[in-house]
Amino acid sequence: PIISRMMYNKRMRGFTLIEILIVTTIAAILFAIILSGFAGLRQNSDLTLAVDDSISFLQEARTKTLSSESSSVYGVHFETSQFVFFVGGTYNPASASNKIRALPPTVEISTWNFTGGGDEVIFKRLNGETDMKGDVTFRLTSDPSVLKIIEIFPTGLAGIQ
Repeated sequence: PIISRMMYNKRMRGFTLIEILIVTTIAAILFAIILSGFAGLRQNSDLTLAVDDSISFLQEARTKTLSSESSSVYGVHFETSQFVFFVGGTYNPASASNKIRALPPTVEISTWNFTGGGDEVIFKRLNGETDMKGDVTFRLTSDPSVLKIIEIFPTGLAGIQ
């Protein structure tokens, strides 16, 4: 009886291979869940930052136009993977004064709809208004249902819908 009790206690001291595999599998699953949550958070952060930068570019173009800086007008040009702050009445992709904001691969501009068509918003010098009122839609490339829309009003002001 004493010998069998000693052997029983010896067997209970370590972990079995099955127990180690179960614990490792659970840890791996929890790690994957946490990691995927952070990836989604980063993508939403990328989307918010892109929209905020776009509004900032629009505000800067309107402000510089209103102040008649360099006696010129300013605007913002939109493409699927970037938007560009530019000087002048028309967008010139080769201009050295362009300020380009490339979007991260997780975000794209899916649509832009401006009065009169086109892909740019240009502001008027004396009042900061624009004839290109409309909206710009930003979305996540991994989940197109997650989107943010910027509305540009005839006054030249912009806001998130």
